[in-house]
Amino acid sequence: MQQFFQQLGDVIRHLGVVEVIDVAVVGFVLYQLLRLLRGTQGTQILVGLILLAVTGVLATQFNLILLSWLFKNATSFIIIAVIVMFQPELRRALDQLGRIGHIGRPLSSYNTRLYSQAIS
Repeated sequence: MQQFFQQLGDVIRHLGVVEVIDVAVVGFVLYQLLRLLRGTQGTQILVGLILLAVTGVLATQFNLILLSWLFKNATSFIIIAVIVMFQPELRRALDQLGRIGHIGRPLSSYNTRLYSQAIS
């Protein structure tokens, strides 16, 4: 236990402003992702993916050769499956990101206004 506190003290001594900003940004992004997934089926999918990741790590740690090989070779398929499974959430996130532009005005209404001005 004393070794833990000693290592924690070493980490805190070497902690700088850049590291604090880095942790804050990552925390904010993760918080926003969790807010986006709240109340959707994406939550159950995320839990399943976390369990799969833990299984993959355990397979590697316990030297389970076949299971480790399956996880390593299925990574590209899992990435594509995640994109397909989270398509509604990704679409909603990109929609919300697009609404940030032009000082709070949705880009779609801004473009619609420009289009209607060009026609008249």
